[in-house]
Amino acid sequence: MTMIDDAYDVYGTLEELELFTEAVHRWDITYAMEKLPDYMKILFLAHHNTVNELVYEALRDHGFNVMDCIKKYWGEYIESYMIEARRHYGGYTPTQEEYIENGYISIGIPVAMLHVYFAVANPITKEALDCFQQQCPSLIRWSATLSRYADDLGTFSREVEIGDLSNSVHFYMREKGASEEEARKHIRFLMDGIWKKLNKNMIDCSPFCRSFMEIQLNLTRMINRMYQHGDGHSSQKGDVEELITSILAEPIPLD
Repeated sequence: MTMIDDAYDVYGTLEELELFTEAVHRWDITYAMEKLPDYMKILFLAHHNTVNELVYEALRDHGFNVMDCIKKYWGEYIESYMIEARRHYGGYTPTQEEYIENGYISIGIPVAMLHVYFAVANPITKEALDCFQQQCPSLIRWSATLSRYADDLGTFSREVEIGDLSNSVHFYMREKGASEEEARKHIRFLMDGIWKKLNKNMIDCSPFCRSFMEIQLNLTRMINRMYQHGDGHSSQKGDVEELITSILAEPIPLD
């Protein structure tokens, strides 16, 4: 997912990205090998083989053919990147609402959590698959939206420095004529409301197993913490590194 993100953000021309998007929608190796530049052929094959392996394991271990569901989520994820690329090359500035409707998908959490479900659910259930197939489940959508907002708050300053203004803080400032401080305050207000919806989903009846729901909640907490004091994902040093080290490397005192 990170490599695909970089292909759309940094490496690909608009024409190349259109071809890669079409290749994913078609799910056709022959088309990909004929149309894509070499670096994208490698990326497509890695993606294609990884997904097919997961489909094989779900069929072998649980008796469910999950190909259609996975193709749907990967197709939406790739298309969300393509929408952002077309906006960038076309000079179109979305409203904050348009941005977040696409941004909760491009953050990657819906497609990632679909893979997580197949990894931890035992057994996979028809009810859960139907829920995924119909639309993005509310639990995942609220988590993804929170994570997108947290990402935007944490990365805004760095993105302004490099001239990347595809961020909900910027879009709100532009749309409402607000200051950066006002925009940040508004987005935190929105996040408070979404946290309540996410917490409600955690206690409501759900077709998902408890372990999957807890992973979803913990992922949301982790991403919010990662961007709490800036861009904790892209930076090599700093607060997040210290946190990871304290959890995984430093001994825990027992006295």
